[in-house]
Amino acid sequence: MKNKQLIQQFMEENGIEFNKPFWVKTYNEIGMVKCRIIEDKKFGIPETEYYSEKEEKWNVAGVMWLMLVMFGEGYEIIPQPMYTLTEIKNRIMGEVKKQKKQWGDESELTPHQWLGLIQEEVGEIAQAVNETYLPNKTKIKLGGKENIQTEIYQAAALLIRFSERIEGE
Repeated sequence: MKNKQLIQQFMEENGIEFNKPFWVKTYNEIGMVKCRIIEDKKFGIPETEYYSEKEEKWNVAGVMWLMLVMFGEGYEIIPQPMYTLTEIKNRIMGEVKKQKKQWGDESELTPHQWLGLIQEEVGEIAQAVNETYLPNKTKIKLGGKENIQTEIYQAAALLIRFSERIEGE
């Protein structure tokens, strides 16, 4: 690819690595977008993906998105975002809503059953941390900072739901 150096320069200047998430702050209704640039060794044209919180998966954004971010006005690269307390609360409450929809009424669960569910979620946090930071990884797909954050939000949401259950007694 004749402009490969241009993409490499862009990535170096912004602290971006292939296949590693970074954030793009847009100055429109979209806001913050989690992205990654996937290296294509076969054709030499990198692909750009964005992470959908709603779908909980990576989606292809296309080469045009990368060009907009590189050359367009109103896009700022944020290598590692700093979430505000409000943003964290909103993500957790979104997970609470999702869990309530998924599991329905759980008012019959005993406090000990709630504790068991909470322990299971904390165990998943531990597993994600181990698969990220320990050298003897056995289930690498369960590791990564994204998975750690996902498990933390799920556990926090479960604790809130348990608190609501206790308050309702």
